[in-house]
Amino acid sequence: MNDILKIEDITVHNGEPTVQDLRLAEALGYDDRHKIRPLINRNMDELRRYGEVSATVAETSPKGGRPSNEFWLNEAQALLICIKSDAKNAADVRETLIRTFMAWRRGEGFRHGGESLPSFEVDIAYAPLGSKVAFLRMVKKEFGRPAMLHVYRQINLPALPEGIDAVPAGAFQPREALAQLLGHDLDGRPVRHWLSMAFAGSTEATARLLNSGIRIEDDCFAVANTHPAIRAVFQRTKWWPAYPHLRALEGAQTFKPAKYGKGFTSHGTLIPVYWLDPDNLH
Repeated sequence: MNDILKIEDITVHNGEPTVQDLRLAEALGYDDRHKIRPLINRNMDELRRYGEVSATVAETSPKGGRPSNEFWLNEAQALLICIKSDAKNAADVRETLIRTFMAWRRGEGFRHGGESLPSFEVDIAYAPLGSKVAFLRMVKKEFGRPAMLHVYRQINLPALPEGIDAVPAGAFQPREALAQLLGHDLDGRPVRHWLSMAFAGSTEATARLLNSGIRIEDDCFAVANTHPAIRAVFQRTKWWPAYPHLRALEGAQTFKPAKYGKGFTSHGTLIPVYWLDPDNLH
């Protein structure tokens, strides 16, 4: 079976891989590709069960006309539209969608879409070479070599370091980075103090932390990747950017985009509460 969609059709919007509505319509065999948009609008409530539907204003044709929204659908949303379309080749398109998104996740392709990947929205101008290399290693592991090369071009390295695929795990210093954060002064008390108070139920501590780029999530705390307060803690240290180091902590994981105070949203790193125990940092 010929490829109906290709890896180049995958574009990142709001931090996740998506496919454009008109490209999906073309794959489904629509004579008028724009007819897919009323179908998307009719099923918007169900589509939102699988995440926010990314929409941008589409360019008008040379003939003019009123601009409309173009939609960028994640994998689940695109599969749902295939089902709703009743297209004769919908089964083939669904199979190709699954294979294409799987290939993207394996890092076989990368395309920078309408927005920067949140995970890459980080200023590492002050980071030493070792931290930059560690950062690139993390990008390659999570998004593939094409993404790593894309980021490399943005961070001003004079030459691609040899052996970038084999940077030792020791390049990350998770305990030291966390100790830097927990010991940082926040309104006259270390961050560790405010975290302990927040987990004890203090709404004041929870609010102070949230405005400083740290969220309380059940028995974990999430540290924003790009919050200005987190940048102030780490920027001129060897641990900036901080989240590749923090993610190397046992039990830590990537955290979904979330709000950190009014008007600020970022990906983050979710860290189990047991790392507040000073004994775990030695």
